Amino acid sequence: MIQRHILNVEHRHVLFTIPEECRKFFFYDRSLLSKLSAAVNQVFKFIFHNVSRKRKRKNKISEHSKYYFTDSDIVHYGLISVIHTFGRDLKWNPHVHAIVSLGGFNKNLEFRKMRYFQGGHFLF
Repeated sequence: MIQRHILNVEHRHVLFTIPEECRKFFFYDRSLLSKLSAAVNQVFKFIFHNVSRKRKRKNKISEHSKYYFTDSDIVHYGLISVIHTFGRDLKWNPHVHAIVSLGGFNKNLEFRKMRYFQGGHFLF
């Protein structure tokens, strides 16, 4: 039943960690964990919405304008993220597991595939 409603889309499992030196801040202020999850979403938004290309535009367009997204931008993408607070060794190690679709829908609701994530800033 549920398989009729779910798209069969290629995806990747991506792991986001924080440096060991920063983990104590998350231990004492657990509200930072939700910000960690939000930051993961921002990373994928940056990739799928082609933000780096938009920043290079001569004519800046507001993010709220209907002209902000181009036909090649992926506006709607699939993302599931889960926060883990401990590693296998049961030591404090906050990190986020993310399953992300390799593609999504543009503003015209056409599906666009991605073969890989572009950008040298990310280690995939």
